[in-house]
Amino acid sequence: ELLLPDHFTPEMNGVRTDTGVLEEVLQEHPSLSDLLPLFRESGFEFSVISTQWFLLAFLNALPSETTLRVWDLFFSFGPRALFAAALGTLQLLAPTLRAADGFEQIYMSLKDVHAASLNSDVFVRWLLPELREIDAPRLERLRSVHLRAVLRENEQREAARRAYAAKDAARKQGQQRSKRALTLQEHPTSWIARVVRGAL
Repeated sequence: ELLLPDHFTPEMNGVRTDTGVLEEVLQEHPSLSDLLPLFRESGFEFSVISTQWFLLAFLNALPSETTLRVWDLFFSFGPRALFAAALGTLQLLAPTLRAADGFEQIYMSLKDVHAASLNSDVFVRWLLPELREIDAPRLERLRSVHLRAVLRENEQREAARRAYAAKDAARKQGQQRSKRALTLQEHPTSWIARVVRGAL
């Protein structure tokens, strides 16, 4: 919780924050900035994969030995090690991703990184340069900015939910009134009508 704040909550604010930060870092990356436009053109939502990476700290995304190496760096350097692992993964897969033919190939390449990262030493060699380039204070500033955006999104969703609930309640109330009015028309003198008049 200290290293990954708000990752394991119903709203997953921390995970959503870090996926947003990763996309911003990726947009500015000197050799990977072309990947996000490529993903969008194919209709692939990168956060589908990056959410799993951050939520599980690359568990199941990498071979077990490689994952343990990532965790060693994570406990030594903090969250920026996970960002470095994400960038290292993309560096490793970049040629495959650029040659991919559409959504399915991109998704499968990112979902099954095992084939490209069986050797943990090779993976760490891709990861370490990225780790050195990530500035920890800047990363925290980006996380603060994106967290505020996530919280605003939560507020907007809650406002939309409340508006829908109010509209739905009004609709149901209107339906009930219509049924009562119809009952009065069909049975104007019955005991049912007298009850309905009392309810209107």
